Amino acid sequence: MFHRLTLSEYLVLPPRSIVSYVRYLRVTIADLDDAKDVYADLLGNMPHLNTVYWQPHETVAQAATTLRILTSPPSVTAFLANNVSLHELPADVDRSTARLRVLDMSQTDRDLLAVSGDDIHYEGVALERLTTLLIEQLEVLRIPGESLRLSFLASTIWPRLRELAIRGGAPLADAPLDRVLCAMPRLRILTLAVVRPEDRPLTLFPVNPTWHRILGLERLTLADPQPGENIFAHLGDALSELSLRDVPRYYVRRRLDPSFAPTILLSRNVIRILETLPLGGAFLRRLEITHREDGAENELLSLIAASCRNLVVFELHQYRADDLSFMQKSSQEVDMSFDSLANVLSPLRKLHQLRLNFDLGLPSPRTLASVVEYQWQPFFARKAVEISKDRHAGASGTSSAPQAALSK
Repeated sequence: MFHRLTLSEYLVLPPRSIVSYVRYLRVTIADLDDAKDVYADLLGNMPHLNTVYWQPHETVAQAATTLRILTSPPSVTAFLANNVSLHELPADVDRSTARLRVLDMSQTDRDLLAVSGDDIHYEGVALERLTTLLIEQLEVLRIPGESLRLSFLASTIWPRLRELAIRGGAPLADAPLDRVLCAMPRLRILTLAVVRPEDRPLTLFPVNPTWHRILGLERLTLADPQPGENIFAHLGDALSELSLRDVPRYYVRRRLDPSFAPTILLSRNVIRILETLPLGGAFLRRLEITHREDGAENELLSLIAASCRNLVVFELHQYRADDLSFMQKSSQEVDMSFDSLANVLSPLRKLHQLRLNFDLGLPSPRTLASVVEYQWQPFFARKAVEISKDRHAGASGTSSAPQAALSK
């Protein structure tokens, strides 16, 4: 009862009778400085508060006072923020953040083309100072890549860190990723969802013949991986989730700026990666892949069906070989056999969710979104049901029918 609370209006406070139950607090107010005593007293009456999520409606840079207030309750161990760019820290930041085990400063809504170099610099300095204070106890760290130096992460041991997520712009790769991972012996979840500019190739895991360590990663998300990315050779049988995705999503960036299009894996590239995994990915329970057609699509799906027998969730994003010219066609077309698709995937008897995102050449402007949905949604729904039924018919060992979803 009243475990979650949102503060969205300045000095509009909840009844005292419910605040003692709050465990998760979301704050959308940009600045608490002028009423710091009021809010400090409010949070001081939340003895069970463990997670604070600060999500102001406008970007905040001078966040020192509000940061201190939101992390002051002794029970708070997780602090999450979005749309907050730290340029400075409170003088007593070590006391107010000493208990944090989770720090998420992701900038999921940031426009990387609009942010200035000075903003990124000052944010990087502040984040390094803050995380340095938390190294010994931090278990989850999620930070914007554009203000990160990999050499900072590699410079000391992170004894308890089990999850690292780097999102947004590409980090300064002044140290190889293998050095970073060596500094995180308990790391189990790694997300590298960063933009890879074509003019600055980002080699995250260089070939090192003397480095034979098998990583204990259980979940790996990697954006726009290169076909020969060496990290796949160091993954062990603990890996249960693998996401080879695109950042930003290719269907978005090709519409806004087709000139910015980092290479998407070809079908045969994905085959090469899967064949590198222990037992071809037999331990995977969740798999997401983004690739471009090159004629090896059936071979790829057959490999997944034969090797990844424990899959529970499979998400596929498949683009045309000539997608940019295909988008210019005046009529839509569907050139795929859904019956054969269901037959190929029928060995996946544990599969419960199948998400297929095919490139159908549909127009993308927002003004046509409702028309596209009206014309194609019945088709998607019908085919999804057919695939689900066909798969279920060929998978007598399943206890429940899997769910299938189709989209553009």
